[in-house]
Amino acid sequence: MSGGATSFWRKPIVVLVAAMMFVLFTWGIRQSFGLLLRPITDGFGWGREDLSLAFATNSLLVGLAAPIFGAIADKWGPVKVLLGGAVLYTGSLIWMAHATTPEGMFWSVGVVGGIGMGAAGLTLVLSIVGRVAGEERRSLWFGLVSGAATAGQLVIVPVYQHVLDERGWIETVLVMAGMA
Repeated sequence: MSGGATSFWRKPIVVLVAAMMFVLFTWGIRQSFGLLLRPITDGFGWGREDLSLAFATNSLLVGLAAPIFGAIADKWGPVKVLLGGAVLYTGSLIWMAHATTPEGMFWSVGVVGGIGMGAAGLTLVLSIVGRVAGEERRSLWFGLVSGAATAGQLVIVPVYQHVLDERGWIETVLVMAGMA
């Protein structure tokens, strides 16, 4: 590249749109876990507490892992950490779709998924957006990205409910993995 031109993918508007899409899908998937509680527990004959423990562990580890991955991102760069988190998160969903025991669910979606989501979290996405947004538009862009995370509940959850109704929980989780 010559003349100091900015690569297409480094243009601020491209970063903003990519950040919005990233959090729309990752947070939409995470907010859809509640849809899976009854089909999985009924299908395996488990109590609700088995899968609830996995989902609660996921939430706990997201919060615990986020600052650790923030420090790692300072050293290696946030994009690498986000991509690594997305790979872990995707892998955890694929593992979840094949889990047949409460322990498998705990380790897949609970532990690995929580760590992956901690690395692919909103705070790192916002740090990237904050670096490329001009000072005059930074607050607006933070609001747009945060709003996209919330919009994931409005857009993604109904999609997964439809897939769940039509195809069952395993295919729903695999669709989640594909979107992750």
